[in-house]
Amino acid sequence: MEGLLVAVQFLTRIRIRADLLPDAKTLGRSTSWFPLVGFLIGLILWGGHKLLSTLLPQATVNVLLILALTAISGGIHADGFCDAVEGLYAGRSKEEVLRIMKDPCIGSIGALSLFFLLSLKIAFLAAIPKTAKGSVLLIAPMLGRWIMVFLVATGKYARREGGIGQVFFANTSLRQFAWASIFPLLVMLLLFPCWWGLLLLGFILALNYGLSRWVEARIGGLCGDILGALNEVTELSVFIVAAISIRLGLRLPF
Repeated sequence: MEGLLVAVQFLTRIRIRADLLPDAKTLGRSTSWFPLVGFLIGLILWGGHKLLSTLLPQATVNVLLILALTAISGGIHADGFCDAVEGLYAGRSKEEVLRIMKDPCIGSIGALSLFFLLSLKIAFLAAIPKTAKGSVLLIAPMLGRWIMVFLVATGKYARREGGIGQVFFANTSLRQFAWASIFPLLVMLLLFPCWWGLLLLGFILALNYGLSRWVEARIGGLCGDILGALNEVTELSVFIVAAISIRLGLRLPF
């Protein structure tokens, strides 16, 4: 259970134990719990959706839910998205891309990318009917954290000087990814139409595999900012696929 506590404290702003100081191996192996932590974040969003929808207009609720999704993680994934877009857009060499991503200051490209990311999340969430919104909010954070396990299990670390992300790449195997996949698979099979759930999992895997291989070709590997960025891309992709599927006639359970 220590791995679960470590995963919660690493992925969220929730502090369960102030004295919890895991070593590198424990922190790296906590990835097996990432999808469950994502599901717990989804439960918070689902509860917020149900409560706020009785009190406020849906347009306001949508903004507050995306704000909560970003704030629960302390904005680390959104920050990674900004850094990754800025580095990949402006950097010409591997070293330059990594240097730009490491810069704590945000530039105009990063700010614009964050604006459009949040705007698209709100827009596609608004395109999902109120009766189906809870389903999407429940699984989007789970799949975002699940895909990070896939990335560290199949990718390689890009920074020669090391970094916190290296701990996860060094201590996460395909076996751990297989264990981490059991919970999301059960959720998708139990809560959603079988074909849709499996197709969504396959689409998310294929999308991230392609994007991660493109990034590796650019900078020779992945890093923490890329993981955060692809988590954000995955969450947005879930909103987009759900909105299109519902428009085509799919009925989600709640």
